[in-house]
Amino acid sequence: MGSILCLILVLLFAYTFYTIGYNTCAKDYAEGKRIIKLSGRKGGRGKASHTYYFPVQPPEYCNYTAHGPGDHNGYPAADIFAPFGIPVIAVTDGTIEWISTEDRWNPRQDDPATRGGLAFALRGDDGVRYYMAHLSRFVPGIRRGTRLKGGQLIGYVGKSGDARFTPPHVLLGISALTTPDDWKTMRGQVWPGPYLDAWKNGEMLTPELPP
Repeated sequence: MGSILCLILVLLFAYTFYTIGYNTCAKDYAEGKRIIKLSGRKGGRGKASHTYYFPVQPPEYCNYTAHGPGDHNGYPAADIFAPFGIPVIAVTDGTIEWISTEDRWNPRQDDPATRGGLAFALRGDDGVRYYMAHLSRFVPGIRRGTRLKGGQLIGYVGKSGDARFTPPHVLLGISALTTPDDWKTMRGQVWPGPYLDAWKNGEMLTPELPP
């Protein structure tokens, strides 16, 4: 009995510490106090001239697999699993070209165009589009046409759209610039895994799009 009680106390302590940690992180971002640390290494693979950030902060709270077929259903994308409510930021400098601020997904109809729930597409200055879905909410002032700096807070990890039946996460899709209503392309054309790995390590790697 004593060992069971001891185990419960340890688990409770760990959960409390973890919860305080990511709640503090989200609060710091909201108040502009959080500073993203980069290694400062630019170039490398791709000789990137842009700055990139891991899209969910802090990266050490995240888990993802998105390196090839079998890592995601049907198309190249990354499910970045993370605690509910931690910050989602701009991958790089760019402009919001499309945004869904209302969760319109109906599981009975399962329209693929609305599965993302609260979602947005960032038109990067690097000529790449970054689509992120399943947020819980956006920060005030985020709308179509909003200009963002890389690392700027956009919203928070959630369970909107068809993620309501899964653990909290956001989906990242990387694609070429097409029209904002081209959801099939927007949800992903290249596997994000290598780029997430690079950005997590502070390496400035620009995604290579299909010809």
